[in-house]
Amino acid sequence: MKMRRMSRKGLHIAALAASIVAGLLAGSTILWIALREQNQGELYDLATGAVNWSYGATLFFGWFLLIAVPTFLVALAAAELGYRL
Repeated sequence: MKMRRMSRKGLHIAALAASIVAGLLAGSTILWIALREQNQGELYDLATGAVNWSYGATLFFGWFLLIAVPTFLVALAAAELGYRL
């Protein structure tokens, strides 16, 4: 049975989806670790219990971009290489 070849646009969408999933997993994991291992009081105030969402968002999106961008570039290169073969 002959398999149908994916279009280039489909490969680019798959690379984008893989990078978004990897970035979300990385950002969520780091944010979860920061909330659990909160020992310096930067994410939430120990006295009032208020969460500093701006710091949490900075932490999440920093790790999201750190993982998502290289994952996208590698997946895109692999998709282009696979498309040419």
